[in-house]
Amino acid sequence: MIIISESSPQLSPSASANDIRKVTQTAELVGIQSYYIPQSFDNISIEDAFSHIPEMVKEEIAFWIGYVPDPEHYRNVYQELLKKNIRLVNSPEDFQQAEEFDRYYPYIEHMTCKSLVATSVSEAKMMAQKIGYPVFIKGTIQSFKKWGWKSCVAYEESALENIVSNLYKSTSRSLGKVIIREVMQLRHVEKTGTDFPKGREYRVFLLNNQVIDYSYYWDNDDLLRTVSKAEETIILDTATQASVQIGVPYIAVDIGQKESGEWTLIEVGDAQFSGICAISPVKLWQRILQLETVN
Repeated sequence: MIIISESSPQLSPSASANDIRKVTQTAELVGIQSYYIPQSFDNISIEDAFSHIPEMVKEEIAFWIGYVPDPEHYRNVYQELLKKNIRLVNSPEDFQQAEEFDRYYPYIEHMTCKSLVATSVSEAKMMAQKIGYPVFIKGTIQSFKKWGWKSCVAYEESALENIVSNLYKSTSRSLGKVIIREVMQLRHVEKTGTDFPKGREYRVFLLNNQVIDYSYYWDNDDLLRTVSKAEETIILDTATQASVQIGVPYIAVDIGQKESGEWTLIEVGDAQFSGICAISPVKLWQRILQLETVN
């Protein structure tokens, strides 16, 4: 097993860059060989970017640590690694299945809120009318959540038009599609500095439908972060069910609790590019090594 990492001193300082660095360094500390690749191949050929990676004697499974790539970039990296007898844990099809909302939604529709896909502003308006305002709006990959509640929740048409237009401009988030969702009113006691509710939400990492670990989504001492044994069972069982339904080997599943007390699936992602929240990176890699050894 090896690591393919974008960790570099050249990465711009951010929470994501810190996460990439921490997860990479911890993998190396527990004895996993890592190889660096750049975030893009704009200034170097892919062959040159991979020239330092040796061809493996036998096929090795690899985990990529970095920022969410576009599908074409993922496929190029996957194919180049195959030439080295290295296979990423998730195939290009798996990657898209886990990252693109409209691909995985049919498999978990019964486990989450009503969501509709739109490919134009006018279509988004029609979808919002079907669901009913307010609506939560995200790209097929990401939302503008980090900029606050008003950046992803519309209470009327003009706000929706503004959010949708901005998402279409951000192709890395939307890939040309937006998702119109019912607003999930999650239990919360705090908000972010941009006024986004810190909903009672947990991220679960799974490999081949086996739970690796999970943690509270937010990085603070929120009064709601502690779960009972019964709640933990619900969270992990729901995440496992989603993993089985979607069928991606390495996946991150977000589970939240509504104000009504009901637990619900929020979204999923390719775990290679998902923040680990408060999960111990040592425990993460030790558990992955254990599961890979069994398989």
